[in-house]
Amino acid sequence: MMSPKEWIVSFVMLGVVSIVHMLIPAQALSLHTLLRVLYFIPVLYASIQGGKRPALIISSVALLLFLPHFFMAHATAEFHVGNVTAIILLFVVSFIVGGFRDTSRRSYQIVRHSRLDLTGIPIRMHVLFYVDESDLSLLAADWYLGFFKEIEFFRVTLFAVLPTGLEDVYETERESTQKRDQLSSSKTAFLERIRRKLVDNGVPEEDVWIRLAQPERNQRASDVVLGELQTLQYDFALLPRHEITKAQEFLFGDVAVRIVREAPVPVVVIKGFEPKEEPQAL
Repeated sequence: MMSPKEWIVSFVMLGVVSIVHMLIPAQALSLHTLLRVLYFIPVLYASIQGGKRPALIISSVALLLFLPHFFMAHATAEFHVGNVTAIILLFVVSFIVGGFRDTSRRSYQIVRHSRLDLTGIPIRMHVLFYVDESDLSLLAADWYLGFFKEIEFFRVTLFAVLPTGLEDVYETERESTQKRDQLSSSKTAFLERIRRKLVDNGVPEEDVWIRLAQPERNQRASDVVLGELQTLQYDFALLPRHEITKAQEFLFGDVAVRIVREAPVPVVVIKGFEPKEEPQAL
């Protein structure tokens, strides 16, 4: 069923169309034909938001509001046939679109209840969310909130990978250790930022986990992510993909592309451009 707000929106749209329809002169048959089509807007809205039953209620109210137009003195026989056809189509749309919405909702309930084990406890679907300290990771978090915040049998692991090869960059082990600790603190802080974003927007705190992986020497980030996915404890992966040139992809590889090709689970990729800094005047 629809919420009170959705009922109000449906009746307001229906009332506006009906009032405008009443104010049109009876002789303006072309405008009446146009207004006749607008009755489908609140019916479609009710069908999509509430399903078959609310749509049939709105269609019935539309029929009552439409009845005076059957007695227009200047209407032709063809116009009356069009009126009857429009009314019939309102109910047909209610049945088809509203029925489709109801079927989709029932399918969701079937999937929801099928995620129960023999004790009736929901089986948690596990999402691996690869985070790389970019604005695209924040967009990926927004996508997750939009799709899975209200679904209680999902949990997510925020997964980040420390860089390798620091020993080859810094002259001493102390310097490389300090840099690794600095990067670890930075990535942990960003993971916590994503976690807090999810929790503050309604995801249960116990359903958001954090993991920072330490790769082996010369191991790439994609190797670590694929190794984690191959443990088969995840149902799918979520990760950002940065916009890079073909030359950059050839020389340095693309984490998202490799994971999509080799992952043993479905992968959702959030693609986009990194924001560029505005040039500063000298």
